[in-house]
Amino acid sequence: MVQATPERIPEKQKKHLTTPTILRILFYWLHRKLTGKTTMLLKLGVDISKLHRPIRKILNHIENIYQQHNEEPVITSTYEGTHSPSSLHYCHDAVDVRNPTTNRDEIYKELEQKLGKDYDVVQERRHIHIEYDPKG
Repeated sequence: MVQATPERIPEKQKKHLTTPTILRILFYWLHRKLTGKTTMLLKLGVDISKLHRPIRKILNHIENIYQQHNEEPVITSTYEGTHSPSSLHYCHDAVDVRNPTTNRDEIYKELEQKLGKDYDVVQERRHIHIEYDPKG
């Protein structure tokens, strides 16, 4: 389940929170308190609804790998934002995930291994870029 988190919402945007958004935040907080587990989060404004099936189906793998390292996965971009003109973000076949705070190289290698040759996993300065780019 993907949820917003209060500490990720800038002050200027908090005044625009709607009731459904507040309920999602409360649900996330309650889920985390009761289970001790984090869920995959979305940076405010990120839309995963247009992602194609091959990239959507790996979101659970990303979440599981991050959770095994006690990290909180945050999708920071899909098609929003500025990317290179030929980026697979615009084809709805790529996501960016915020870099983990610890074990970055280990998580990167596990993602590469788990996702396989049809996915490119690229370490960038602030995030890990993952795209569906079948070879063959």
